Amino acid sequence: MTLTNHVPDQQSPETALSVSLPTVEWIPLDGLIQFWADFAHETTSAAGLSAVSSAFAALASETSARGSCLEAEAMRTRSQLSWSPRIQAQQISALSELSEACQRWIEAGQWLSRLPSDELVADRIPDLVGDLGVHATSLFRLFLRVLEEAATESGEPLRVLVGTLAVRDLEVRP
Repeated sequence: MTLTNHVPDQQSPETALSVSLPTVEWIPLDGLIQFWADFAHETTSAAGLSAVSSAFAALASETSARGSCLEAEAMRTRSQLSWSPRIQAQQISALSELSEACQRWIEAGQWLSRLPSDELVADRIPDLVGDLGVHATSLFRLFLRVLEEAATESGEPLRVLVGTLAVRDLEVRP
């Protein structure tokens, strides 16, 4: 699995007509999709198949997030407004989808760590887990970039849940 940001030499007619991507770095997913399809074919364990399931869920969330960002950009272009409640809704949707993708990639890594040592693909697991970490970090940076755009464009404070706090960690004062 190699994560590179490939830029095609020429644009296809479909690409030339489409809305340009927002100012965030999207990693092309074609190579990842093919990698995980091949991995699914090679794995023989439940942990391997669970890793594949988590990876495809992550890929679906990334694809959905990209679509939400493209839709926000298209709305911005059509209305010539930098911000509207509909644009913000698309950005918030993208944030939610990116968060889900990060979580699913972490899950995939956890499943990979459970692969039996006799698995045919076991020798590739350390590199794969490292690549997953790099990809999840890239997605987190993308999340922060979309969050910054959403907050900057709205001019309003943006509340985003980034985790949960256990009740035992709360201090109650009168």
